[in-house]
Amino acid sequence: MSYDKTLDGHDAEQQRQDTLLRATLHNTLLLTHALLPACRRQLPGFARMEEALAEWLQARYGTVVELFYAHGLRQSRATMQSTGFSVHQDTEDFSFIEYTVVVKLTPDGLGEAPSSMRVVGADRPFYYSPAAGASGCFRADLYHASVEPESEDEHLKIAFFFRRSTRGERRAKRALTESDEAVAELELAQRRKLAAPQLLG
Repeated sequence: MSYDKTLDGHDAEQQRQDTLLRATLHNTLLLTHALLPACRRQLPGFARMEEALAEWLQARYGTVVELFYAHGLRQSRATMQSTGFSVHQDTEDFSFIEYTVVVKLTPDGLGEAPSSMRVVGADRPFYYSPAAGASGCFRADLYHASVEPESEDEHLKIAFFFRRSTRGERRAKRALTESDEAVAELELAQRRKLAAPQLLG
């Protein structure tokens, strides 16, 4: 599969080779839904990042989510033909994707210009902070694009694509209902205790 919305002239063959990981210098790695179980087992830290991001999204937006797929990128000035994306939405292939979270895995060098991306309509680009693990989150249906790096250095990033979890939502609602029932039972027991002396008196 070729994706032609790149910042520099699109090179389908380079992108195909990068995506298939046929060379020693790989620029992209598509972690499909089918590959996620293996990624969780084999990629150090992947499952923990996924879990932390899902928890953060639920706390921030009140939506139970699950990871549907991810995309690893090695971005630099030299890889813009395959990893620098022009204006697009992350819902183009899968309309049910709700949130995109991009995690920068590599730290910036001392004095290095920050890596960035932009959401169309925002008053300024989003700049990743210098530390490894710096992240950006946005609604997947927002139009956005890569920003060509100012730095000569490359950065490794993983874009995580989350969808709403209907099973998770049902579980959360069931737990809330059970919690409400437990609270109601506790209140009823307390009222019974208060009423008992009055009945005896």
